[in-house]
Amino acid sequence: MIKIIFLGIGAALGASLRSYISTRPKLQSLAFPVGTLIINSVGSFLMGVVIMFLSIGSTLYLIMVTGFLGGFTTYSSFTLDQLKLYEQRRYKSFIAYSLLMFTVPFLALLLGLYVSSPS
Repeated sequence: MIKIIFLGIGAALGASLRSYISTRPKLQSLAFPVGTLIINSVGSFLMGVVIMFLSIGSTLYLIMVTGFLGGFTTYSSFTLDQLKLYEQRRYKSFIAYSLLMFTVPFLALLLGLYVSSPS
């Protein structure tokens, strides 16, 4: 149970930092979503660094990777999944997963907007 509490704290900190960065007026005034690009790039970079030093399944891994980086950006988890598929030489799955992760969530967003809009 304590691991779940630590995971939640890590996720809350990651999400708070993501919100802080993405709501900077200077970044919001740009035509391109630079804040999101920065967050996703930094999160992916940090995941690459962290997974080299922490044992999968350890409490610190859970807090940092699943909690903090998961809260900071889900994109870092996506890129870790891509890396695993690539390393396993599952190239067709790598391509399919990559394309699906760019299209299905967007379509789900559109569907959510459609079903929740008044008439």
